[in-house]
Amino acid sequence: MSRSNKIGVGVLGLLLSCLLCAGGIIVAGRLGWLPISSPLLPFASAPVIPNTESPSDTPSIVTRIIDDEAWIIGAPTSTVIPLNAPTATPTWIAVLLPLVPYEPTHTPIPTHTPTPTPTPIGSGMGKIVFVNEDPSGDKIISNIFVMDSDGSNQINITNNSDPLISPYFPNWSASGDQIIFTRGDETGGGNKSEIFIMDVDGSDVQKLSPAPQSTDEAGAEGNLRDYYADMSPQGELIAFNSNRHSLSSVSEDAEIYLLDMSSKVLTQLTNDLGDSQNPSWSPDGGQIAFMSSRDGDWEIYLMQPDGSGLQQLTENTYADRFPRWSPDGSTIIFHSDRDGNIELYTITIADRVESKLTDNPATDASASWSPDGEWVVFASARDGDDDIYIMKIDGSGVKNLTDNSTNDFLAYWSP
Repeated sequence: MSRSNKIGVGVLGLLLSCLLCAGGIIVAGRLGWLPISSPLLPFASAPVIPNTESPSDTPSIVTRIIDDEAWIIGAPTSTVIPLNAPTATPTWIAVLLPLVPYEPTHTPIPTHTPTPTPTPIGSGMGKIVFVNEDPSGDKIISNIFVMDSDGSNQINITNNSDPLISPYFPNWSASGDQIIFTRGDETGGGNKSEIFIMDVDGSDVQKLSPAPQSTDEAGAEGNLRDYYADMSPQGELIAFNSNRHSLSSVSEDAEIYLLDMSSKVLTQLTNDLGDSQNPSWSPDGGQIAFMSSRDGDWEIYLMQPDGSGLQQLTENTYADRFPRWSPDGSTIIFHSDRDGNIELYTITIADRVESKLTDNPATDASASWSPDGEWVVFASARDGDDDIYIMKIDGSGVKNLTDNSTNDFLAYWSP
């Protein structure tokens, strides 16, 4: 290539670069061919002379011309086209005409939208302990089971086969690694029951009920009834029902007692003409909810751990029973027959607002809260026999966890 042609080509490259990239705007058009010496090449409006030997119709851009080569960018791959030496036949070079503003199209990178993980049944937290009664034999045999909150991994942790020994009223220790329970004992011909504690797998069973503390108690020890215990959130105290103040053989004469786990000191908290039963500690340990028949029917009451500060929470002519605190301490769940059938209700502590949670022809009873306060576990006979159910606190998401032919009841969620 002559010096004059090289200069012309260099100037041409500069003009193309300016035209194609002026102001930072990239231009595009259909691929055409012009002779290098063509006076039309520098002008955007110039007509294009097509060449059927064009590599493709893919828009291309002449980025620079160096010596005898034209660099073409924008085809599927970068292309280098040699420039012919001067001959009678003009040298052709690819350009993009007409020149129009072109915004490069960026193919967006697909974003991965994660599939939401379904909320596990029962929030996927904690375990549930409950009582199972098998009525298939000559006498009913009871055992205590533990399962996951979705009903899986149901394990018999007491393995009792004696109908005269009855494990009942299981509840969780404050730490959740032990279970407090009542064991009825009729082997001596009496009607005795005491409080025990065991590890969550059923091992290391220890008796918690104090020995008789008076001559009267010792003389009628066969009818001593300690039952339904609940441990304080700090794990230091146990509240439970007992008839040891009178040693009556019937449960209607039950009062609430407090046992200090360290000192083994026993204190009677209630002493009235009716029954006081089923104590439940508030989450902060400052109050105890319980049910009492002192006014002629069963109502829910509150008191402080020393028995003072008595408050009546419900007041009607029906039976309100089995109170249990919500994890945040704002609400108590209980069951009542106020509509002619036993259903679950809640009542707020601050303003005494009551809400009905279930409405089923069968009995729904003895409920307990999940650790996050979003679910409740309860016993119901809605499928023909007593089974353990869970549901959300708004009444939705009802699920039968123990769908079997035996009776399952008295369920409590671990802390």
